[in-house]
Amino acid sequence: MVEPPGSCFILFCHVGSSSSSPAAWVRHEYDIGTRKMDIEGRQRMKRSIHCITSCGGKLYHFIRSTAYGVLELSPEPVFTTVRMKPASPFTTTDMFVASIFSVDVDGKLHLVFIFESGGGVVADVAVYRVDLEKRKHVRIGSIGDRAILVGGRRNDMGAAGWCRARRHGLLPNSIYWMNPGDRRLRVYELGKRTEEVRDPFKGVAESADGTWCRPYWMIPART
Repeated sequence: MVEPPGSCFILFCHVGSSSSSPAAWVRHEYDIGTRKMDIEGRQRMKRSIHCITSCGGKLYHFIRSTAYGVLELSPEPVFTTVRMKPASPFTTTDMFVASIFSVDVDGKLHLVFIFESGGGVVADVAVYRVDLEKRKHVRIGSIGDRAILVGGRRNDMGAAGWCRARRHGLLPNSIYWMNPGDRRLRVYELGKRTEEVRDPFKGVAESADGTWCRPYWMIPART
């Protein structure tokens, strides 16, 4: 599945092929309405999907804390919306949600929230299980021997995945976040609520024009 940013189409490929049905990319256009560009709503633009997460044979994309988009391919794309009770992640008045990531953990949809205070300091990290049947978000304090790896910010709905922690030398019950703002890797232990900041780019020179290549996660297969 490929979702070009800002577009209103997806590219889908059925893995595997045979002589009678070769694998091929298929383009599907969609229309899921519009969103406001100003407070009065006089200017609007087409809404596009971001950060599709596969879970339970369906594809989900986060719209807001009170709604999820659901995409089913059977075989043509069918879009529906699941209404949710609003999440209440804020613990203080000076905290706001900076980044949100959706991830399938053992067949259940989860959201990772990265909170930042006014000074850009990360104040808290939270993981919510998305209960689609009861249509609510449930905050959880432990993900066991797992490490969730995320990167990017909410504006571009970065990627997320997970793997077994101890098997791959990672800290259990932790969130690994690659912050695109300061290029630091932050490791959060959910139970102890501790943070470790690492600098993976230390000693790496920027290009002549001052740009740098964004890193991406290569997550091992879960066996």
